[in-house]
Amino acid sequence: MIGKQENKNNYEERKGLILQQVADRLKRDKDYLCVGVYGNPKTCKTSITLDTEDIVCVLDFDNGAERTWRAGYDCSEKIEIFVPMVYDEYNNILLDKTEDMAETYIRMVDERIKAGEKIRFVWDGLDKWIHYCFDIMTKGKKEYEVRHPPIMWGKRNKKYNDLLDKALRLKCDRFFITHMKDKYEGINNPMPVGTEPDWHRTTPGKLSQLVHMRKETFNGGVRYIAEIVNAPNKPQLVGKKYTVFTVSKNNEDVKWEGVPELRDGSL
Repeated sequence: MIGKQENKNNYEERKGLILQQVADRLKRDKDYLCVGVYGNPKTCKTSITLDTEDIVCVLDFDNGAERTWRAGYDCSEKIEIFVPMVYDEYNNILLDKTEDMAETYIRMVDERIKAGEKIRFVWDGLDKWIHYCFDIMTKGKKEYEVRHPPIMWGKRNKKYNDLLDKALRLKCDRFFITHMKDKYEGINNPMPVGTEPDWHRTTPGKLSQLVHMRKETFNGGVRYIAEIVNAPNKPQLVGKKYTVFTVSKNNEDVKWEGVPELRDGSL
């Protein structure tokens, strides 16, 4: 009898959670963004993620968002940056404690969202996180120094995805920034054939929108370009290129335009 009552109570609890999820979705006027932003260094990757009227919470593994915040956003109080890295007295990174700090920050952001704050979450430096996971796996040994059995790569991938998945579950617009790495074809080909985003190969499948950042020179000046690579909600924008920032020769003219669909969260 007690078992049947417990099953009924569990059913009612699960039913309530299901109905709440459905109701919450109906209240939203749009889906939450889940954007991957990638490109070479200094291509305005961080800048376009901070360009919003919402509160921005930045988990900064790259340890570079502060420069953008000071130079481009006048130290706005609506932008909060947290660098999770923890070091010992010899300036060696303590990876487990760093992971704990990152997870705690994600939980703090989740609490604020549940309390009603309108937040944009930015993970800056996804490539740094996967490299830290590799260091945990190898205990500091370089990839070429030892051959790792498949089970070790599985441990690295699990650690990488466990923390990433916690961030992905946040009920807000989420941005994940990474750099580029050399791309190879086949294990016996030592020469790169191009570049690709530096994250785990499963990561794009976890994201919805993809934006490629690059820069080009013109008449002594520089243009920063954002290309929409994937946009399920607005497929007509795939392939579209936005000039987000222009700096003319000798810095005579500086113009920020950004990406409107990223700024207002409608991409």
